[in-house]
Amino acid sequence: MSFGLNSAPATFQALVNDIMRDFLDVFLVVYLDDYLIYSKSPEEHTKHVRMVLQRLRVAKLSLKLEKCEFDVTKAQFLGFQIIPQGISMYPEKIKAISECSAPKNYTNCKCF
Repeated sequence: MSFGLNSAPATFQALVNDIMRDFLDVFLVVYLDDYLIYSKSPEEHTKHVRMVLQRLRVAKLSLKLEKCEFDVTKAQFLGFQIIPQGISMYPEKIKAISECSAPKNYTNCKCF
């Protein structure tokens, strides 16, 4: 997909939402090309992964295997750290924000 087009990401998100509509917020969260499959048990998870992969195959979409992680209990997703106990911001993101210095020159800022 050419991301030089203004509406390409929104169009792709709409496509993925349409393809995965009945899985979304049941056991799947998708943001563009980031997929998070969550389940209550390892057996259920295997079933969910197969369902998502089959749906992608039918839609003629693919994933890069080297970017995939399977059977994990800890994941990073869109700046968050997800573990069985809950969701929190990823520590590296918090550190980057807390160590960021305030701007010294506001002359080019359109806000003020």
